[in-house]
Amino acid sequence: MSDPAFGENVTRLFDPAKNTHFAVSEDAKLELRDLFAAIEALGLIMDTPPDQDAAEITPSTVAPIFASFARHGQRVMDEMQVQFPGKRKSA
Repeated sequence: MSDPAFGENVTRLFDPAKNTHFAVSEDAKLELRDLFAAIEALGLIMDTPPDQDAAEITPSTVAPIFASFARHGQRVMDEMQVQFPGKRKSA
């Protein structure tokens, strides 16, 4: 068992036997990481230093991308199973 967390940075400790939580599969975790990386990449593309030319980005070109990200993220969230405290899956 790991040492308990302590200090100013700890807001709450997570105990799966006591806290309701979502179980995330490895595939879902990878999909979420890819989704967040894509959102981060868009942020970098859209963030242009002052007085520098940038890609011509309009709301009509970006809106479908964000709508697609939202649908993808919602699908991943819908597939996650809620795990209740003290309840374990039987093998």
